[in-house]
Amino acid sequence: MSKRRVFSAEFKAKVAMEALREELTLSELASKYNIHPNQISQWKRQATDNMVEVFSSKRTKQASDQSQELKDLHAKIGQLTVENDFLSRAFSRSAGRGGRGFRSAASVNWSRSVARLFTIRHAARAR
Repeated sequence: MSKRRVFSAEFKAKVAMEALREELTLSELASKYNIHPNQISQWKRQATDNMVEVFSSKRTKQASDQSQELKDLHAKIGQLTVENDFLSRAFSRSAGRGGRGFRSAASVNWSRSVARLFTIRHAARAR
């Protein structure tokens, strides 16, 4: 059983360009490069389909990148808002347990452990 051959992008582009020039037939190109004619046709089709992207403006690409980044930032803001609300509720409850506005040592330790948990969780997600 033979392994699949992997062709570089440069090689594919070279063969596709020769196929687009139509100086040689697909059969001649196939024998020249020792590839199946269907493979050359597929690379030629991919080259012509993606040619529009080469000439498209960079603004279109930047706009799509910015919209994706904006969505990611909105998601992050939502996540941080939920965590902030959770922590503020947790801290307000722990402050009430100590009586007279004082917090007991146990509630302070609990609050620190919750804050540390979220810090560790954020560091893990950032990777």
